[in-house]
Amino acid sequence: MDTANPQWTLPTATKVDVGRWWQPARLWAVGTETELLLVAAGPRPVVVRVPLTDLRASLYNAVTGEVILAPATGVPYRCLKLAPVEGHQLLAQIQQKETSSC
Repeated sequence: MDTANPQWTLPTATKVDVGRWWQPARLWAVGTETELLLVAAGPRPVVVRVPLTDLRASLYNAVTGEVILAPATGVPYRCLKLAPVEGHQLLAQIQQKETSSC
């Protein structure tokens, strides 16, 4: 897996359980050269690494306001709540890496 520095970060409106009883934590999307990382800080931090090659069919659902990560099977957080502009920026980052690696 890639251990390079993050190239971009994007806060999502998706909240996940990280072991704090009073509120869930914000899920962040972090991009590296070859991976999308989904991270959230807390007593039980969340770190999910997804190769960008597993996200080639991702799309933005304007009705729900979510980026659907596809066909990423086995990813616990496949729907990321984002504003339309941010959602399309995330998809552009994913597709940019996919086309530049050809």
